[in-house]
Amino acid sequence: MHQISDKQGARNPISTGQLLLFNLVIVLFFLALCFLAGEMFLRVLKADALKARIAELESRQQTAAELLTKPLSDRLGFLKRHPYYGFTCTPLWEGTISIQAPTRVAIDRYGFRNGSLDWQNLPDEDLVIGLFGGSALFGHGIIDNENTISAQLERILRKTYGDRVHVVNLALPAWHQPQQFLAFSRVIDFLDLAIVCDGFNEITIPYWNLYRYDDQNLLIPPDFPAYFVYKTFLDADRPELPLERIALLQYESRYRPDSLKARSALYNWLRYARNDSRRHRLDSIGEESHGKATEEKGAPGSPEEQRLFEQMIEYGADDWARYSRQMDALAEQRSLPILHALQPFRYTIPDVPLREKNLPALPWARLFFEADHPSRRYAILRERARKAYGESGFRQGLVAYYDLSDVLPPDDEYWADFVHPTQEGGLRLAEEIYSILRASGLLDDTAVPSQE
Repeated sequence: MHQISDKQGARNPISTGQLLLFNLVIVLFFLALCFLAGEMFLRVLKADALKARIAELESRQQTAAELLTKPLSDRLGFLKRHPYYGFTCTPLWEGTISIQAPTRVAIDRYGFRNGSLDWQNLPDEDLVIGLFGGSALFGHGIIDNENTISAQLERILRKTYGDRVHVVNLALPAWHQPQQFLAFSRVIDFLDLAIVCDGFNEITIPYWNLYRYDDQNLLIPPDFPAYFVYKTFLDADRPELPLERIALLQYESRYRPDSLKARSALYNWLRYARNDSRRHRLDSIGEESHGKATEEKGAPGSPEEQRLFEQMIEYGADDWARYSRQMDALAEQRSLPILHALQPFRYTIPDVPLREKNLPALPWARLFFEADHPSRRYAILRERARKAYGESGFRQGLVAYYDLSDVLPPDDEYWADFVHPTQEGGLRLAEEIYSILRASGLLDDTAVPSQE
């Protein structure tokens, strides 16, 4: 007779999954107890400190939000921060600004000085030429939109090619490389030809950013947009690095006192602790950077200061060449003709006497003009351009380069100051650019619209 085993009363083994689930429930239970205990501890025994920290978080949030959206300055209030370019003009802004003389400015919807022209939505058969540069091409010395260099070049082109030609002003005050490169890369699909007329900002703004004696030696990396875009981010009583400072302000501005998680005492306590830790780190970075920079650059007028200024000119000239060539590569990839032109400078020729009476109160201006004739500094840029492109008149494929440094006579008729042309100077420069476009054959590589 067979023996039958009765297993009905045996205990079923616990599976691995059930064991993990049981352990997870236990862990979550204890975490919940710890959370509740922490909440009770802070709300009962640390009530006053908790209340003070929440109030401080709210205050920092409001301050950070104001600093991140505050106008750049009263004088430059028509400018607006931009996430990629650093800044542009305020879109659709129209009014009068004081730049040497009252200047009427009308801004398009994209932040550039083109009035009501919606240049990103023109018919495909129209010819769109983008003109990139700094304040000289923006029209710093020209009192209205109708007579900027881009507007005068457009009128000249329309005499030959008709009204379907548009020259778009994509230049902005204090822009320097890589801002032109970034803007070019974002708008290239709307252009049929690009003209980049720059150079002066590239060899002055890096020093202005990095080795200034004003504003408590606030340190801005040399290839950043001009330092004034960051001024409202920075405390007046100590130096700080902008990237760290901006990151801190963005972190503080994201605190939401009405959110669900902000109802937790633990969340507020820990967020305040993290916020304080980041502030202490920023202080240590600022002190270290300030000491190093002060030691390196020397006193005003010292040999160390002059040496560093020369280094920044070399740095800026190299940046000009590097980003210009990157623009060329992108242009050739998109089959877009591009003209690079070194912008005119009043003192390109060494024997032109210095006539400036009211130089800007900036360290680079003193170093650029007072040590010896400014043509020597501009010659550094011209030589670097020759290394990048060869002699003026270079043309290879869709890329052309011309040195227009001395294209304008040094007479007062043509200059608002040492680098900004007057309306008459702008007309002469526009005529020169038109002649180059015809002589180089760049216009032949575009779909020039019919006048029919």
